[in-house]
Amino acid sequence: MRGLSAGRNDALFDATCKLGRYVRHGILSKAEVEKALIQATIDNGYTAKKGKGMKAAQATFESAFARTAQDSLPQLEDRPKASRGYSARYEARPGSAPL
Repeated sequence: MRGLSAGRNDALFDATCKLGRYVRHGILSKAEVEKALIQATIDNGYTAKKGKGMKAAQATFESAFARTAQDSLPQLEDRPKASRGYSARYEARPGSAPL
């Protein structure tokens, strides 16, 4: 979003929707997502644009967060930790050579 000069509201909405899923699932906080995106809107001049400002950005956030609150992804469940001290993604799969 930093290099945009046009389409910034759409880009803000899209970015908020993408990150809003992580907020919904408790991976990121809403405050940290908003803080980062507000800084992006300041950096790219969106909030300084006549007729826009922080109120417009805030309305875009709320609209995007409302959309992601209804996403079809299931709530993520806690997963057990790998028992051998390294990530489960490195575990040998059936039919593969042991690590």
